[in-house]
Amino acid sequence: MAFRTRVCAIRGVRQRLVHTSSSSRVASAAAQVRFDQVDAPPIGAFTVAQPHVVGIGATKFSLSPELLSVAEALGPGEAYDRLVADGVLLDNTEQRRLLALLTAVFHAVKGGNATRGVYIHGSVGCGKSMMMDLFYMCAAKHVTRCSRFHFHEFMYMVHKMMHEAKSQPGRRPVDVVCERIAQEVGTLLCFDEFAITTIQDCCLLAPLFDTLWQNGVTTISTSNRAPENLYQDGLNRHLYLPAFLEVLDANCKVVHLPVATDYRAEHVARSGLAADPVFSEGGDSEFASQWWQRVTGGSPIRREVFVGGYGRELE
Repeated sequence: MAFRTRVCAIRGVRQRLVHTSSSSRVASAAAQVRFDQVDAPPIGAFTVAQPHVVGIGATKFSLSPELLSVAEALGPGEAYDRLVADGVLLDNTEQRRLLALLTAVFHAVKGGNATRGVYIHGSVGCGKSMMMDLFYMCAAKHVTRCSRFHFHEFMYMVHKMMHEAKSQPGRRPVDVVCERIAQEVGTLLCFDEFAITTIQDCCLLAPLFDTLWQNGVTTISTSNRAPENLYQDGLNRHLYLPAFLEVLDANCKVVHLPVATDYRAEHVARSGLAADPVFSEGGDSEFASQWWQRVTGGSPIRREVFVGGYGRELE
């Protein structure tokens, strides 16, 4: 999926925008990075300026209030049709095929029914996150509790909950955590960038998600990897991943999104940003200062204390 070519500015940095689906969420950066239309009229129906926030987390994109009201009633397929008709998005057959499935899940969720989830995998820049975000924006109104996470952020929360749950004797910590998630976080969970990088996560996934799905939680996930390729070459992968794959297959439809175009790479190529160095070796303070000036417009640097998990702090 791609935007028609438009010219934007990020705090004074001009760039040509084809597609803005990146691996990082804009939720935390939304207050710091402003996307202003420069040479083109407002997109109107679809923008990256104000991420759609419901419960915990935020989408990377947002619909206009008018289109959102239609989408909430009719589903993500209708939202996609209108965005294509308005020339905001480029039509894509494979994305439509996926949206047909997500629309069916939308109507089940809208009717208050527990339903199988969807695990979406495909190459970078093919529109996975945007498809999920369209679904999430449409469905969120109809669910009492729902949340969207970067998957690593979700697992960080889970490990903190597991740590706290150990103080409750007589119950499996994973049962306590799943109960909390269903009651406090959401019965509809959307995960961006589903990936397994540690043995701790790998051995926890099967009991965690099996219990969540047994308790009626619906999940929608995006990943660059097919399920069978998760945690490739990981420690003791053969002991723990098969159990997760089994429960995943029983509770989610696995869908490959075979879109050949990498819209994010096209964006970089057309914008001219590819010529700008974004990495520096040797701790080049001048390089870091230049990028800080460029991205923030010269905002003053202030020291803060970040409170991490398990009582740790980072200044």
